[in-house]
Order: sequence, then structure tokens, then C-alpha cells
Amino acid sequence: FILQEANVKVSEANLVRLEDQLKRLKSVNDPRAVSQEDVRTRENDVHVAAAQLDASRAQLEETSRLIDRLTVRAPKKGIILQNNIRVG
Repeated sequence: FILQEANVKVSEANLVRLEDQLKRLKSVNDPRAVSQEDVRTRENDVHVAAAQLDASRAQLEETSRLIDRLTVRAPKKGIILQNNIRVG
């Protein structure tokens, strides 16, 4: 779970970095300085990073749901009289 949270943060940082690079490329006024192919490549990189971020978030959500589903909860408040389950 912690690894997936870290993956989300890494994906967010990567997306911000690529968006910043794309913004800087688009801000160049001289068309000879930056080729259109470079701009399109950066735009595609931003789209890929956004998709990776969505996938990371989906994986985190799936893990969270799985943990929630597998967590044993008592239907009401009470006292445990016996614990017949052992680790192993």
C-alpha cells in the first residue's frame, strides 16, 4: 500500500516536470529554435505521464478496496471471549 502511494507521488511529480518542459518549449517564440516534432513528442510524453498517473491512482484505489474488503470487523461492539486463530 505504501509503495503504491509512493508510485502515485512519483507519477504526479513526473507529470508536473513534463508539463513544465512542454510549457517552456511552447514559450519559445523563434520557430527555428524548437522543431514541431519536439513539441509533439513532449505533448505525447505528457499524455503518457497522465495515463500512468491515472493507472497509479486506480491501483491504489483497488488496493484500498481490497484491504477494506479483507478487514474483519465485528458487527457490533463487544468483548472477545476466545481467540482460536494463530499466526502461521
